[in-house]
Amino acid sequence: NPKAQCQDGIDNDGDGKIDLEDSGCESLQDNDEYDAPACIPVSTPEDLDNVRNNLAGSYCQMNDIDLAGYDFKPIGNKTNPFTGSRFDGGNYEIRNFYYETSLPYAGIFGVVNGTGIANIKLKNVTIISTNSYVGSLVGDCINGSIYNSGVDDVYIDASGANSGNVGGLVGFNPSCDIISSYSINGKISS
Repeated sequence: NPKAQCQDGIDNDGDGKIDLEDSGCESLQDNDEYDAPACIPVSTPEDLDNVRNNLAGSYCQMNDIDLAGYDFKPIGNKTNPFTGSRFDGGNYEIRNFYYETSLPYAGIFGVVNGTGIANIKLKNVTIISTNSYVGSLVGDCINGSIYNSGVDDVYIDASGANSGNVGGLVGFNPSCDIISSYSINGKISS
C-alpha cells in the first residue's frame, strides 16, 4: 500500500514543503497536500480561549501568546473534544499556562479527536491536578497527530487519588501519531 501524501516524504504540490510541514496536510492520514482549509487566526489569549466555541474549526496561531494572569481552561473534553481540521501554531510560543483542577483532561487541549496539531511551542507550563489525563499540550489524544510541537519548562503535579495517564506533552495517547515533538526541562509527578 502506498503511503498517504502527508507521510510519503514527497512535495506533492510543489510548494517546497512536505508532509506535515505543508499547510495542506491535516494529519498523517491525509492524502492531499493541496488546498489547505482557510484557518481562523489566533493572536491573543482571548482568541485561543474562543477556540472552544468552534471545536470543529481550523486555526492558525499568528504570534506568541502569553497566558500569564489569564484564567485559561482546557479546550475540549471527552463529551465535546476538539475535532477541528487543524491547529497550526506557526512555531510560535504559548507561554505561562497555569492551571489547577480536580477535573480530568488537563492541558491546552483537554481532549482532541481526529485532528492535526502542529508547530506549537509551549514554555513555562504548570498544571496541578488531582485527576487523570494530564499533559501540557493535550490531556487525551485520540485518532490524530501531533507534529513538530513541544514543551520547555513544565511542572505537572498530578498526585491525587484519581490521578493517572500523565505526561509532559500528552497525558494519554491511545491512538495519536506524535512526530518530531518533545518535552524538556520538566518535573512530573503522579
